[in-house]
Amino acid sequence: MVAGQAIAQERVVNVYNWSDYIDDSILEDFTKETGIKVV
Repeated sequence: MVAGQAIAQERVVNVYNWSDYIDDSILEDFTKETGIKVV
């Protein structure tokens, strides 16, 4: 039997965009709903 160790990975998406093009509240809501951090 092979036992593996579960390793939690940070869930991040990199968004290349003009500054202030997407409102910060939208990004915060996305992170809350999906658990994925927008960078």
